[in-house]
Amino acid sequence: MRKRIRKERKFSNSFPTPPQYKMLFLVENRTMNTLKPIILLFPIIALILVSLLFAFSLKKVANKKAFKRFVLMIMGFAFVLNLVWELAQMPLYDNTS
Repeated sequence: MRKRIRKERKFSNSFPTPPQYKMLFLVENRTMNTLKPIILLFPIIALILVSLLFAFSLKKVANKKAFKRFVLMIMGFAFVLNLVWELAQMPLYDNTS
């Protein structure tokens, strides 16, 4: 009679395995130098949603000038924070000087 060898299966619900990880983010290697058009999808969707929300909110407010100034101040602050964040991440790229 043959002995059955039972293989233990390891289930991990917390983190995907590396091939699944590659599928999630559509990258071929782990460097940050590969640019794929799919990574622009989420920022475009976010910009569209924010623009629609701004247009909807602009119709509802009483003081449109103050609302526009407030939104422009937030946009400027967000731009500066994003610029600092991106410049801080420059060392992660391979061929930067």
